Amino acid sequence: MNIQTKSTLSGAVVIACFSLITSVHSGIITEVDSASPTAIPGFGAWNLDNVNVIITWIDSDPDNPYVVYDPYVPYDPMDKWYDPEDGSYSAMEPNDSFESLIYDGNPTLAVDDPLYGDTVMGRLHGKDWPIGEPSGVKVLNDTLAGTDLEMPNGKSDSCIMTTSYDPEALGFNLVHPEEAVATTCASEFQSHKRYKINLQPSTVAGGEGFEKAVDMVFNVEGPAEAHRYQVFQKINNYTGARLSGYTLEIGFGVGENFEPAATHPWAALELDIGIGDRPKPDPNTGLYNIWDIDQLANFSHGLWGPMEDPKYFPEDGFFSDTRTGYVVSLSLDGTKISSGLTLDEVLGGNYEALFGEWLPSVWQPEAILWDDDGNPETDDTLMAYWADVDGADGIDVPGLGEGDGNYAWTGGFPDFNKIPAATLSAWAANPIYYLGSIEDVLNLGLNYNVTVGNIIGFPTFEFVDETEQTGTATFTIRVTPMKAAEVTQVVPGWINNPAVFDKVANITPIVTYLLF
Repeated sequence: MNIQTKSTLSGAVVIACFSLITSVHSGIITEVDSASPTAIPGFGAWNLDNVNVIITWIDSDPDNPYVVYDPYVPYDPMDKWYDPEDGSYSAMEPNDSFESLIYDGNPTLAVDDPLYGDTVMGRLHGKDWPIGEPSGVKVLNDTLAGTDLEMPNGKSDSCIMTTSYDPEALGFNLVHPEEAVATTCASEFQSHKRYKINLQPSTVAGGEGFEKAVDMVFNVEGPAEAHRYQVFQKINNYTGARLSGYTLEIGFGVGENFEPAATHPWAALELDIGIGDRPKPDPNTGLYNIWDIDQLANFSHGLWGPMEDPKYFPEDGFFSDTRTGYVVSLSLDGTKISSGLTLDEVLGGNYEALFGEWLPSVWQPEAILWDDDGNPETDDTLMAYWADVDGADGIDVPGLGEGDGNYAWTGGFPDFNKIPAATLSAWAANPIYYLGSIEDVLNLGLNYNVTVGNIIGFPTFEFVDETEQTGTATFTIRVTPMKAAEVTQVVPGWINNPAVFDKVANITPIVTYLLF
């Protein structure tokens, strides 16, 4: 990416980030308390007309959440329920989880209704119970109002986030829900605030250039002051194909009935990526941006990123000390965010060198993981991954040469050395080392804001009380993956050369995934 392109991008983004004009009909996303068993605020914000929330198992078939692999759990999760009217749900137990199926319309309507939809476009997840609970998304307003506290770097204290709890305060136990401490916009880093949308094969079934979207609808009410919401979100590639990026757009409606906000200029609804909104300059860059360029659409810092705060990132990323992801641009009208060049091309990251374009779940690399604290609820440590370690130049740096098909267990950055046989034997004899997959190569973390202003201009606006000038409305956040070119859709070598990690007899490995 050349300097001219950077300057053009920055100028366009600054122009697009002017503040909204507010009025008596300004909007606030609906926020009420859910019913038992937890009764926390934030329910009622996510419109569930095109969503089916189900209780399921932790280890389920991603294409069929009702297929259970664990024969030892004695009850059937299909008997459990979620009530979309008040947010209540069946009592849950260890090994229970949930997911929210997002459709291309309202599947409860008649087939001949124009708003009918029967195709699942995305599967939304948070943390498994008891850290997370259905439906997976809540919205909080003005969480620091009445206090002397401030959000860091000019971030908003209103947010769209996952339904999660502080695991330390909670103690991984919802037996006494009144003692549970729900996370908020201001909760500390790595406190499980992001919800994850697994993009489905249906989004790319039409091929490159004909992709379809995942639409999340939110309920708004007014009058209220304009509200700016930070969105804590990840999008994960479960499409079955490599992706080259994504677009994120705001508008109204779902599926074929979606209307971009750009076609409704009187609707005060805007996206922004925090350009110039920091109250004080970043001491490292001198910029006033809430997020740096490498924080807007990036893969896991634990895999790609420098050693920073010793509490969270005491070491360089496993694959590189450089962040990787996408550079994004914001449309001049503030209604659409688009990914552009990868950070590999901008900052020298090595995602594409190691794995090619954005990997789908069916091709995630295999790994040896270490459960360093004996707690399956916490993140485990990545020790090695299965790779073609011999480049054409004979140097053990996978992906940087052409490779010769000689796959072996490999360490990470900076040397990418083979793991000695004696070390592998010791790991195989120890049950806290196990074979897993590196899911975070699929997961892209997004940082952006959405501001809701004058809702009377929304095409979905309806008066509740004309005398009091109050009303309700909805708006949509739409995510659309971009399928990579067919020439890149090649099966990685590690799929046809499966990993070998022989555990000692009678030791059953833990089946889980690495989640940073």
